[in-house]
Amino acid sequence: MIFIGLFRSIGGISLLLGGDQLDTKVPILASAGQLNGVGIGLLIVGILLIVSAAYFWRRLTRRSWLLCWIALIIFLLDGLVNGFILFGQPLAQGQIINLSAAIIIGILLYHNRPQSKSE
Repeated sequence: MIFIGLFRSIGGISLLLGGDQLDTKVPILASAGQLNGVGIGLLIVGILLIVSAAYFWRRLTRRSWLLCWIALIIFLLDGLVNGFILFGQPLAQGQIINLSAAIIIGILLYHNRPQSKSE
């Protein structure tokens, strides 16, 4: 989750700095305001992923585990929304990568769930 959060954050910074001048396979259709919104959104999702993973790593509690699941769901929804805003459609390849990463993380979260009901 930390690596995905870092990659999301880097993507957000790239979008904020490069805007529609980024070299993508599909042309970016979003306006400048939408690009800024998506860039900030990517930064927020990236930070949420990093913080939730670090919190879970540091304190293996039910609350930290649930926060990771919430961050993971937001990560997937963010990918769909960004695809529509930036390109007019969710990109199949990008969503397959996001979903694959989320499944792997979900399996690891499930197997590392806290046994006690603390917090």
